[in-house]
Amino acid sequence: MKPIFKRIVAGLSCIALSTTLLTSLPAYADDYTDEYQYYSTLDPNSEEYQEWKLNLSNSAVSVSKKRMLKSILKNNTLIANDYIEFNTASNGHYTIGTTGGNPNSSTDDSKKMLYGHPGGGTSKTTVVVGNSINEFTTSNVTYDAAGSKSVAKTSYDGVDVTQELSIIENSATGREDVVQIKYIVKNDTESEKQVGIRIMMDTMLGGNDAAPFRVNGSDVTTETVYSGSNIPQIWQAFDSATNPGVVAQGTFYKSGDRKPDKVQFTNWGNVTSTLWDYVTQPGRSNGDSAVSITWNKDTFSSGETREFITYYGLSELEQDLIPPLALSVYADNKVSISNFNYDDINANVYLDNIGDGDATDVSLKITADNLDPKYGTSLTHNYSVIKPSKSYSIPLKFIVPTDSKHNSDINAKLDFELSYKIAKTGDTEVKRITKNITIPKLKRAVVVVPGIMGIDLAKTSNDESVWGSWIEQASNLDDVKRIHNAFQSLKCDYYGNSNIELYPVNNFGFDDTYKRIIEALNNDTDISDKYDILFFPYDWRMGAQITANNLHDLISDYNEVVFVAHSMGGIVTEKYISEYGSANISKQITAGTPFWGAPTMLCVLSTGDLSYIIGGMTVAESLFTSFELPSVLVNLGSSYDLLPNKEYTDEWQWIYSYKRTYNHWYDYLIDNSDFIYFTFDEFDELISDDYNDYLWIDGKYNHDCIKRSQNNTNNLQRIALVGGDRNTISTIQHCPGGHGLQFVPEYSIGDGVVPIESATMNFNHDILDIRIFDQDHMGLIQNQECIDEILKDIKEKKSVVQSTLKAKKASNNASVSIEEAKPLSNKLAVSGYFDLFFSNENNSYFYTSTEVKEGNNFKFDPLTSVGAPILLSQFADNSYNCKFYSLSDQITDIICNIDGNTYLYTNISVYNGSVLFLNMLDDSFTITIDFDSDGEVDKTVTPIVNPSTTQDNEDLPEITVESCNAGINNSNTINPNIVITNNSENPLKVSDLIINYVFNADGKENIEYYCDWLAVDNQYLGNASVCEFINDEFGNTYSKIHFNTEAEIQPKKQLEIHFRLNSTDWTNWDTTNDYSMGSEQLLPSDKILVLYNEQIINGRYP
Repeated sequence: MKPIFKRIVAGLSCIALSTTLLTSLPAYADDYTDEYQYYSTLDPNSEEYQEWKLNLSNSAVSVSKKRMLKSILKNNTLIANDYIEFNTASNGHYTIGTTGGNPNSSTDDSKKMLYGHPGGGTSKTTVVVGNSINEFTTSNVTYDAAGSKSVAKTSYDGVDVTQELSIIENSATGREDVVQIKYIVKNDTESEKQVGIRIMMDTMLGGNDAAPFRVNGSDVTTETVYSGSNIPQIWQAFDSATNPGVVAQGTFYKSGDRKPDKVQFTNWGNVTSTLWDYVTQPGRSNGDSAVSITWNKDTFSSGETREFITYYGLSELEQDLIPPLALSVYADNKVSISNFNYDDINANVYLDNIGDGDATDVSLKITADNLDPKYGTSLTHNYSVIKPSKSYSIPLKFIVPTDSKHNSDINAKLDFELSYKIAKTGDTEVKRITKNITIPKLKRAVVVVPGIMGIDLAKTSNDESVWGSWIEQASNLDDVKRIHNAFQSLKCDYYGNSNIELYPVNNFGFDDTYKRIIEALNNDTDISDKYDILFFPYDWRMGAQITANNLHDLISDYNEVVFVAHSMGGIVTEKYISEYGSANISKQITAGTPFWGAPTMLCVLSTGDLSYIIGGMTVAESLFTSFELPSVLVNLGSSYDLLPNKEYTDEWQWIYSYKRTYNHWYDYLIDNSDFIYFTFDEFDELISDDYNDYLWIDGKYNHDCIKRSQNNTNNLQRIALVGGDRNTISTIQHCPGGHGLQFVPEYSIGDGVVPIESATMNFNHDILDIRIFDQDHMGLIQNQECIDEILKDIKEKKSVVQSTLKAKKASNNASVSIEEAKPLSNKLAVSGYFDLFFSNENNSYFYTSTEVKEGNNFKFDPLTSVGAPILLSQFADNSYNCKFYSLSDQITDIICNIDGNTYLYTNISVYNGSVLFLNMLDDSFTITIDFDSDGEVDKTVTPIVNPSTTQDNEDLPEITVESCNAGINNSNTINPNIVITNNSENPLKVSDLIINYVFNADGKENIEYYCDWLAVDNQYLGNASVCEFINDEFGNTYSKIHFNTEAEIQPKKQLEIHFRLNSTDWTNWDTTNDYSMGSEQLLPSDKILVLYNEQIINGRYP
């Protein structure tokens, strides 16, 4: 061997090719090019050319050939079955060949399909990261014979690349005789990356290294490129175009796959010397043939993962080669399914005159049974004459009829009848080939996924129920003992593993929670005739990862799945999508899902009080769960999946603590305006220190996976049913110190359990199609209006369009009227044992030892403490008469926060049966006491902390304004988010403010304004803003926003508004010339104009 050859062999066989700015081979490129100039002139099948090329791939040794059993690992690197095999070398390079090939043919046994098989190959994959061009090589290769798969992994500049080769079923033959070639690319850095992929296969069919191609029924023998919409789906290669013994078929993409940007049928010697951006020369012979498949460089966001897939395997021709006119037919053996529907059925007919005389009056007739010709496909083809050596290729496409319904696989048939006259004799000959095609059942399912505690649980050992609606029906001491034992059975260890083996009961869920939705799905024949209706019972104690795996077991055989998920069920389905992808998921419909977690869960985790999430519980039941469940919940993986995540903590600053010394429990309820919000790291430390740090790590990981998955699957139709106008725990005051209080909840808008910010992911219209309903957490899955919406959404066939109007329309169309939510800005808390009654001319509420009545604008929260219990009442109105009935001899403290003023009553001694009265309309705020319940006032208590005073201040208030533009790439909508912080010492009336957002209307005349969110200190203000549009002489338009509300921004507190601007015809904006346009990050802004009593206090005019 010449020294030059040794250098080429060493370079191509053993070195991973990597360059920074060059696209050709490094170091030895000139040598290779010089040598190839000579060898390219030779016949690719000549001995001299083959010897030269063999030297380029001799790094791998040959392996012996034997008949294979299905999916075995042979000679360490080769995976094979009865039909096909592939060899993955230790450096990740691969080759493909046949074993038994087509069982109906003896001509394709043990044949090459890629050059070099079964030894070293010359096919290459290129990975481009930024300006770095790399040939895929690795030393990390594993083999899975049972899965018919090899996996090779490597990384380039923080971009992880996994090559997976596997044998899968071939729709063309109905056998497992095609190799799926997949590259999984993940940007594992914190910054964006530009990444591109090219797969180059050096085709060799049998002994023919110049294997001819056919595309769309036509022979391709010269360099040809297809791009964009012209890229064919399938292509074929042969050892001989006229008398094929080995027939291969490639599929560039299937429905749901990422389509290549460019494919090239070319010459191996030319394309192999250029790892990226090879340019074909039209008309130049392919010679040593190869196929190049390119996905252009594209931007990968941080954490983003994409798959690049192509397929190469056997094809099948049925032939009648009796001269003069040969008939060859290819057709798919089985209809494949992707993107939730049947794919097209591909067929090709080849007519070749292999005789020595003309064939005249040629007629080809095709008959289809259970199939329809696709538009443009003709079932008759006529030729007056086909002369010797003349051939015709006829590409055909068929579809499964749209009205085809079947509950099992059915057979379809294509019959090809060819008739012609032999010119020499005048005799008429008829040939017929019939192709049988299997149409598999299209398996579809609607899967109802319940929420936490929404599934009954029972012991595996004896079917004894440990969680069910019977828990709410305890009536005697024996029942209480049974519940205690049941709760003990729910316990898990530190790692979240159940101490006792339990199983989920497959019924309609806890207390028949999901009966109405399941029956509605079954009764709607438009749905139940098409879909299997499945209820997914799962052990709700487990973390989302375990549950997602079980969900996969349930639905892995389905071609299309619609998720209907309630509450935590939406976390489970999102975790499923992050682990298994969304290829078979057509829609996800969630109802009340806390995508970002819920502060309510921290209250439940710390107190065990289920009344926070289960309505209608009595005081006794609430107290009982508070005693029993904290030790259970602390070791449940699901608890940590539902805690607020980093996004909620960063966006909404939902947990805070005052900076002060606490001497009494009531100090926690005195607002000194000196507080600090927790960062996520601080909240992380709190949970890690006080609860289960192991399961919290899993919870954080699950949320992180879900976030990345949502960003990568925003083409999945996600419909979110969201509850509004219910006061919901959205903020929590953390209470440090030794007084027993852990958390004090505060309320804002939501469904009563999940705050609207979490259920909408901060109104993320890019991912969610948001529907807001006037329903609470359970009503979102039980109310008929919501059920009807779910049924309609399942049946609707439409592309994924994230409509920013959905939230507005759903809210306006709500049919159930409830008490309008108002900020619960007033508080009253009492220590000790009391029955409490509040009443005014409109409403009455009470909390007794046996019964609780609260409303949307009145909440009772029993708080854990050292010593006597604390009962906190939070309410909107300030006009109640309050009665306190003492249940024991005791000393109590009472604190009121009314209209921003604080009233404190300490060390009040009362007796069993004493009655205390407080009239909030009485300016003195005195409490009168009737010690012996005789109707006479025995004592009057004056508050020891008097109402605070507010001094007049003639100076203009000091504020900070921050802004960002959510969904900045939404070109037909402007989405400003504005936050105003009151840095003054006095409250700031919202109605005294005017906000001006300045933009260029681009000539649009009809502009609409929608306010998605308006809140002060996270307290939702409702529809309290009005916008008018004013144009100035410089082409600017001012959206001038006024406020109709009595709300005030207290010192150090914030007003936050999210609104949208769009033209009525939804044409795109040019936001580059908008004065107030911000970035996607919340930053201080001097381009948002804020006026106070008509005087500007922030910003500059343009």
